[in-house]
Amino acid sequence: MRKFSLLLFFTVIAFSQQPEESRLLRLITAKSAEIIQRDGRDLKKVSGNAQFLHNNTYIICDSAIWDVPSNILDAKGNVQIIQKNTRLTSDLIHYVANANIAEFRGNIVEMVDKDNNRLRTMVMDYHTKDSVAIFNYGGSILDKDSNAIESYAGTYDAKTGIYMFTTNVEVKNDSLVVKSDSVAYYGAT
Repeated sequence: MRKFSLLLFFTVIAFSQQPEESRLLRLITAKSAEIIQRDGRDLKKVSGNAQFLHNNTYIICDSAIWDVPSNILDAKGNVQIIQKNTRLTSDLIHYVANANIAEFRGNIVEMVDKDNNRLRTMVMDYHTKDSVAIFNYGGSILDKDSNAIESYAGTYDAKTGIYMFTTNVEVKNDSLVVKSDSVAYYGAT
């Protein structure tokens, strides 16, 4: 009897560390869904204003290939990720639900925060669990007051509202240009 309670105790701990509910990527709605074969695997092809949900994060797209067993989604066409007051848009994303990361790629990747500050780049990774965006191939922000900040790399933490720009940073407004190695920008203020 003692072995059973010990096993039950460890099972409860294991499930409480990674609840199934937060691990699952869920399809909310789509016009159509079908099973397709790719490399000997069954995948789901989802089309027509597809909407997914994972960890209180909505993923919206025109179409997607969904690898259900691997918990991976390749979405394309008018892709959006909406999380609380942050919206990210792009041509396509590769979303690895088990790692809580959306890899945005496209002509323009845009993130708009709750204060209507707009960060644009071509390559961005967004960690949905921590609400942190990372860019490494150039990006710029245009804030609500038309001030601009450009840099090669940077991050945005949606929980704190802080942008960190690093590597070849330029801050520009109507009367001033400032160059720096790094700049912290507080979006709300």
